[in-house]
Amino acid sequence: MIGRDDIIAAYDRVRPHIRRTPVIDIEAGALGSDAPVTLKLEQLQVTGSFKVRGAFNNMTAATLPDAGVVGISGGNHGAAVGYAATKLGVASTVFVPSTIADKVKIARMEGFGAKVVIADGTVDQAVEVYEDFARKTGAMAVHPYGSEGTLAGQGTVGLELEQQAGDLDTILVAVGGGGLIGGIAAWYAGRTKIVAVETTGTCCLDMTLRDTLPSDFHASGISASGLGASSIGELPLEIIKAYVAAKRRCFGR
Repeated sequence: MIGRDDIIAAYDRVRPHIRRTPVIDIEAGALGSDAPVTLKLEQLQVTGSFKVRGAFNNMTAATLPDAGVVGISGGNHGAAVGYAATKLGVASTVFVPSTIADKVKIARMEGFGAKVVIADGTVDQAVEVYEDFARKTGAMAVHPYGSEGTLAGQGTVGLELEQQAGDLDTILVAVGGGGLIGGIAAWYAGRTKIVAVETTGTCCLDMTLRDTLPSDFHASGISASGLGASSIGELPLEIIKAYVAAKRRCFGR
């Protein structure tokens, strides 16, 4: 299980390539909360999401092969893989499951330099195609949430947040495959309450922890393309079970 030392090392690697995104403090009552709220504005990151942190950490921690890198994504991770690979001078291929393919997000990934391939079928079927591509070509597989490199990279969000905001009572983190919440939880390591937030159509973590996740689970709703994992990664799940509050929040859409 990764820890703070891994995240500090990741930050040293990725810091030259990413933005230290700002935080803003919102007064009590403004967002319907009885307490003040601090927001970490990762939408201002270089590719529009935190995903670039994990992509750069994976790639800068290794010798990149001539075959380049490969990822699987509905959008944000693919954009991060394309951007990081282009900046580091290697080719990138991103497989997009046909069930969540979105023209706007595909154009974004291509704009950052990725070659996008639509993989027929479900997310799980697309994962098999992505893994097979890595084996056959020698491309480095950059997993969106299920690797130590990705988790440590995403954990740098927590590192920055603590530096910028100090002690926080509770941190709410949206969950797809578990990379972001796993990284942040690994950074705080039980020192702050971490709450997982999902939509009812993408509540993979909630069902996993309740042991009710169906084998053919498919994310649905307006958040499916961004939070549409069909399972929680084994590595983030280990961290979540250790450090994330038992209470979870699921919202309607």
